[in-house]
Amino acid sequence: MSLRKQSPTGVALITALALGLPAGARASSGPPVKPSCRSGRTVFHHDGIRAFVVVRFEAPRSQEGSEYKTFYVCRPGWRTPRVFYKGAHFARESMEGLRLFGQRLGFVDYSSGVQSGSEVQVGWVDLRIGRVRTAVINASEGLTEGNEKEPGLPMVPSDRVKFAIASDGTVAVAGEGGEPEEWEVCLLPVELHSLGKPRQLFLTKARQEAVDLDSIAIDRSTVKWRSKKGVSASAPR
Repeated sequence: MSLRKQSPTGVALITALALGLPAGARASSGPPVKPSCRSGRTVFHHDGIRAFVVVRFEAPRSQEGSEYKTFYVCRPGWRTPRVFYKGAHFARESMEGLRLFGQRLGFVDYSSGVQSGSEVQVGWVDLRIGRVRTAVINASEGLTEGNEKEPGLPMVPSDRVKFAIASDGTVAVAGEGGEPEEWEVCLLPVELHSLGKPRQLFLTKARQEAVDLDSIAIDRSTVKWRSKKGVSASAPR
């Protein structure tokens, strides 16, 4: 996939701006400096829990896409930060929607390849043990000559995404987007090493049924939401 393309430069020269190297500094050929819980740029901070991003570069630094990001989280009692998401080389990463649900920190990550390809993932990190579970909800290697989406890829509308996480880690997702615009509610079950593929619970292109994304909720048995007109709806898990 284009998002995971490796650098053609051979041996990587790594630097981490967020660890104190000045702008314009030359990267060294040694291993990256290990971050501390004070490193990087904060992307979430609440009740002593801090998530942050460290930006590194593959040489040559001037090459488009040489930047890549690693996301870490710290909490009281942890001596070192835990990685919860590693960005791809030659891809632009945007981490959004970080929010606590009990002992889990949920997130949405948008990735787009410098040349082609895109991917949207929803996931969480368990702040008790550092376990991470994610699932792709929208992915593409690009469009065919006929302007058709590739078959077999989850394609939940993802221009805007909101989610809720149940006590067992199951994730309910509400997304909107596309042309024509549509709204979908789906479920991501917990699997052994990841979240499962999106299971559709509701889909509409009708504006009178448009989903209020902020209303998405989930409990042990039910996913609930409201339309933008205030009409309540639900589906069993």
